[in-house]
Amino acid sequence: MATLALHLVLIQPNHPGAMAFGALTLFPLELPVLICGLLLIGAAPWAVWVRSTLVVVLLLIALLKTADIVMFTALSRGFNPVTDMPLIESGVDLAVRTIGVPLALAAAAAVALGLGLATGVFAGLSLRVPLNPPLVRCLLLFCSRLLLKSGR
Repeated sequence: MATLALHLVLIQPNHPGAMAFGALTLFPLELPVLICGLLLIGAAPWAVWVRSTLVVVLLLIALLKTADIVMFTALSRGFNPVTDMPLIESGVDLAVRTIGVPLALAAAAAVALGLGLATGVFAGLSLRVPLNPPLVRCLLLFCSRLLLKSGR
């Protein structure tokens, strides 16, 4: 499940024109690197910090891509975090006045669900059992061959 969530976050488009079912067939090159890295750190004492950082970064990427889609739909330009921060309050006000309070609250619940998904990704990224060295070597060989084939 965590791999599927990672895949969906990494292939999330940042433009409304790129939102198509064909986007689901894309293969992000970062995915095997992330999976191999998570398998390598295993159950190390500092692994919690690595997983936490990864979840925060992936959540920020997903939020920025979503903001890009919203800005392209509304203003035909991308989201700039520095100059567009004052527009967030205006966007919330516009959402409440346009779709009403119940649907605006439903949108806020969807954001909360996204945060819950991030928590689920964090739980899914944790390794429950220690890996033995031959299995790690086998997984690294598989990931390196996968990266070599996808690079061609």
